[in-house]
Amino acid sequence: MPKNAAYTITTKPFGQFEQLCINHQSGSGFAVIPGYGAVLNKLVLVKNEVACSVIDGHTTDTMLLENQWFRSAKLTPFPNRVNNGRYSFMGQPYQLPVNFAAQRHAIHGLVFNLPFTCTGSNISGKTALVTLQLHYTGNIQGYPFPFLLQIEYAIEEQNRFICTTTFTNTGKTSLPFADGWHPYFTLGSKTVNQLQLQLPACKELQTNQMQIPTGQLLPNNKFEQLTPIGNTQLDTGFVILPQPKSMATTTLFNAQDNLTLNIWQQVKPNGYAYLQIFTPPHRQSIAIEPMTAAPDCFNNGMGLQTLQPGQVFTASYGVVLQ
Repeated sequence: MPKNAAYTITTKPFGQFEQLCINHQSGSGFAVIPGYGAVLNKLVLVKNEVACSVIDGHTTDTMLLENQWFRSAKLTPFPNRVNNGRYSFMGQPYQLPVNFAAQRHAIHGLVFNLPFTCTGSNISGKTALVTLQLHYTGNIQGYPFPFLLQIEYAIEEQNRFICTTTFTNTGKTSLPFADGWHPYFTLGSKTVNQLQLQLPACKELQTNQMQIPTGQLLPNNKFEQLTPIGNTQLDTGFVILPQPKSMATTTLFNAQDNLTLNIWQQVKPNGYAYLQIFTPPHRQSIAIEPMTAAPDCFNNGMGLQTLQPGQVFTASYGVVLQ
């Protein structure tokens, strides 16, 4: 393979959708489905000339539309849950669609199944990126606040992936805002039981039986250093403590193959200062979710941002294979 080989960008059918594919001769690359939430459906990174698929994506459009586990969903304008789908903002009550019937919550934002438009792409040296946008008009029940959401996906040096989110209040009034991402990671093993996990310095969000935070923060004694996941079941939220360089890293480690996956998130003021870890029942992957706010932030205010007309939020998270 030539050392200066570049990435290519192509479009391929994915059932009734199209998948935007960014590929390198080394095997590294990623795939995005713009027409369904700009979902990152594939991510392959390279270590020592060996390609490793690290995202547990959708294999068919039927699976995508069923959306059972919100794989790689973009969580805007709120991550996780809103209790009963109800909240108040500036003295006005709102009712969001309840899309998690088991607990009667609104869950995982409003954009996970909306069509985005690819507005740009670029290949430069060892880097490739694509930019996708969604113009939300305020047409969904319970969130009448227009915004522009831009997502930039980039891959560089064959082993680094970066997502930069830019959210702009395009309306005439202030709006409540939070953001997150719901990827499921794999790392060369059949189950996550065989992997090790380490969390950044953090405190656990205590929740009630409906998984709504109580407001109490608990000392965290889970995975303070690399620890086998084994049969541990997790669906736990954390608030990240102040970090050097305003960057927090969650680490997955495959000891058998000597693979390390670092999932980092900017925690600078108003950045991704929260984290949710979830092990689905199939245990083929683990959700490591960077979030700017806690579950039910529209009610408890933990991490919630109020953006004025024209105000812009931007921050990044990413993945590195070592």
